[in-house]
Amino acid sequence: MFEPVGGVAAHLLDRRLTRLRRLLADGRGSALAPLVARVGLVSDSHASRVFLDRFGERPGRFATRNREISDAQCAAQAMVTWTGLLA
Repeated sequence: MFEPVGGVAAHLLDRRLTRLRRLLADGRGSALAPLVARVGLVSDSHASRVFLDRFGERPGRFATRNREISDAQCAAQAMVTWTGLLA
């Protein structure tokens, strides 16, 4: 059943990486180590390496980029609300 995705270990790694990515996207500013432990990966360095292989960027960069996007969206929403109050 797991042969098409590279076996059980590859499937579990993919699930863990997907969960790590979701936690990083959540933007709660948590350090990488607790998140890595939470999803069941071996170490920070291992998580960083396999995250890069899977998603094309390091976890820290992903979190930073996602936080920048979130900040910009919040600022845009605040501007819409503010201009709505002026009308």
